[in-house]
Amino acid sequence: MSEWSAGYVSELGYTYGYYEELNPNRIDFCLANKGYKSPKIKRALELGFGQGVSINIHAAAGSATWVGTDFNPAQANFASNLAAESSAALSILDDSFEQLLTREDITDFDYIGLHGIWSWVSDYNREIIVEIIKQKLNVGGVVYASYNTMPGWAGFAPLRQLMANHVEVMGSSGHSIINKIDDALDFSDAFLKATPKYVNTYPQLQKRLEQLRTQNRHYLAHEFFNKDWQPMFFADISKIFSEAKLSFVASADLGQHVDQIHLSADQKEFISGIPDLTLKETLRDFIVNQQFRKDYWVKGPVELSPKDRLDRLRDQDVVMIVPRSEAKTEKVKVGAEEVTLNPEVYVPILDLMSDHKPRKIAEIEQKLRSHRESSGVAGTTTIGDVLQAMTVLVGVNYLRAAQDSALTSHSKPSAHKMNEAFLKAAQSSNDIQYLASPVTGGGIRVNRMDQLFIKSLLLGKATPKEWADDAWALFVSQGQRLMNKGVALETEEENKTELLMKAEEFSEIRLPIFKALEII
Repeated sequence: MSEWSAGYVSELGYTYGYYEELNPNRIDFCLANKGYKSPKIKRALELGFGQGVSINIHAAAGSATWVGTDFNPAQANFASNLAAESSAALSILDDSFEQLLTREDITDFDYIGLHGIWSWVSDYNREIIVEIIKQKLNVGGVVYASYNTMPGWAGFAPLRQLMANHVEVMGSSGHSIINKIDDALDFSDAFLKATPKYVNTYPQLQKRLEQLRTQNRHYLAHEFFNKDWQPMFFADISKIFSEAKLSFVASADLGQHVDQIHLSADQKEFISGIPDLTLKETLRDFIVNQQFRKDYWVKGPVELSPKDRLDRLRDQDVVMIVPRSEAKTEKVKVGAEEVTLNPEVYVPILDLMSDHKPRKIAEIEQKLRSHRESSGVAGTTTIGDVLQAMTVLVGVNYLRAAQDSALTSHSKPSAHKMNEAFLKAAQSSNDIQYLASPVTGGGIRVNRMDQLFIKSLLLGKATPKEWADDAWALFVSQGQRLMNKGVALETEEENKTELLMKAEEFSEIRLPIFKALEII
């Protein structure tokens, strides 16, 4: 590894993911849900942006001016090239955290986001991050931080250390990091099959190792094979962040806001008697065996009165981002738990939102009450019922917080320019599977095939057959074929039939959603 990387994996670029928790538009909902006032986010900073997909989308589809830094110059170059396409209010740097700290021209942020950084850098760099927050975050500003958490990693952490040691000591000179990771996985598998007593204590290790084998090696390199890898207890994070005058206010994972999904009655009663928030959150992590937290912290949080909280939440716009057919109420995964949602509450909400138009929660509340009355359903609908439903539905990614119409109109030109860059990249790559929505101020998952269809549509092709023919011509030029149930389709007829089926499905199901979200 090169010296500038300070032990962080730099041979492989990071993945091209998008992270909705970094979206400033999500912050208002999460904080209000927990009874806190949000700042007006005019300037935002992302530390360690990876390939820069999230920061580019948020700058293009939102209203804030963004600055981002990632010390990997290849990643900074990629992100900078994307930024040039959208002309959004975005500055891309390749400064180290230490270099950024000393810059007097980079300051006065209302929001600082760091996803996938805290647990994977050195103690020294964590100290620098805290100093950046101290010096550059405005009073009232928000920090988003995600990090590996104890006790969830207690069982796997020793095996991770063993794999990292194997890469360092046994990794063959001249071999790529991918080869070294594969060798370390083989070594660990052989070790576990030797039945050490360690495995008797943590019998789930073999299953977890098998899961690792199926994952992207670029992801594994950055997740597990950096020099530094440090899961922490929430109490330790809270103590460190208090040095920057930060207070924990809410999880960015809205599913975690609904305790009755994750805690038994006895567990809820037990932690409800704990007056200290830090101890309570730490205990909750033990109860659910938390592995990864996504948290919002505020420098000087201001609590809302109960009335102001309800007023703020009723004024929140939300929009449905998935087809109605995919929005189930049975066996819904909320975090690690599988639950069935009350159909008397959730079905009419999902039906109402299935036109994919943004609505205020106040309107949803009123429509749900009217539905119950007209249907003769017993009982009443409370604002608590509605807010819990909104929390769960945003948490499971059926709904998203939406911007008001003025911000949507303001962001549309730069979001569309950003999408043009993504659609161009889709001609040759499957890397970026998101497009920017000015309605949500963030990214929406759009697979490569759908991006190719959108590209044809924007070029004036009007029918599914034309979109399918364009995609087939592209695949032929690149020597590619479609897969069906893991088997490559060899003949032209088979490929064209499959493409036409996908194009017709796109036209009927997903295209109306993408139009409603003003992606196109």
